[in-house]
Amino acid sequence: ATATPFDPSPVLVTLVQVILVLAALAVLLALVQLVRSLLRRRPHLELHEEPDFAIPLVPSELLEAARERLRDLESGEPRNAIVAAWLGLETSAAATGLPRLPAETSTEYTERVIGAWPVHSERLGDLAALYREARFSVHDLGEPHRDRAIDDLRVLIADLEQVATRQAAERASEPAVSRATRREGS
Repeated sequence: ATATPFDPSPVLVTLVQVILVLAALAVLLALVQLVRSLLRRRPHLELHEEPDFAIPLVPSELLEAARERLRDLESGEPRNAIVAAWLGLETSAAATGLPRLPAETSTEYTERVIGAWPVHSERLGDLAALYREARFSVHDLGEPHRDRAIDDLRVLIADLEQVATRQAAERASEPAVSRATRREGS
C-alpha cells in the first residue's frame, strides 16, 4: 500500500490564501496605528522644529525656580536632591497657569509645560527619567546621577533663558499699539 500525496482542493487553497492576506492586512493596519499613535504622543519640540502654535512667554518665576532647583541639586543626598529639584519644577510648571490634561500625571504635565518652549527634549526627558528613578527605585543613586541631573537642568535653563531673551527682544521691538492690542485680546 502506497500513500497517496495530499491534494488539497482548490477551495481550501483559496481559503488559506484569503486568510493569510487578511492576517497580513491586520498586521499592517496595527503597525500604521502604532506609528500614528507614537507621532501624536511626542511631548516635546526638538530644537530644529517650528511649532504650529504661538509659544507662550517664559514666566520669570519658572526660570527663577529652575535656577533654585539647580542650587538644590548641588547639595544633599543625590536621590533626595533629584526628587526635590523635580518636585520644585512641577510646582513652578503648575504656576504657569497652563491646564493639566485629565489623564496626565504631574510628571507628564511638567514635561509638557516645559516642552512648550523649544528646549532640548532629550535633556528634559532624561531629567524626568532621573526623577522617576530616584522616586520609585530602591537601588542607590550616586554622584553620576546627580551630575546628569545638573547637566540636564543647566541645558534646560540655558534654553529657557534663550527663549525668554528672544521673546523680550521681540516684545521690545513691537510698536506700543500692538502690545496694547494684544493685552486687550488676552
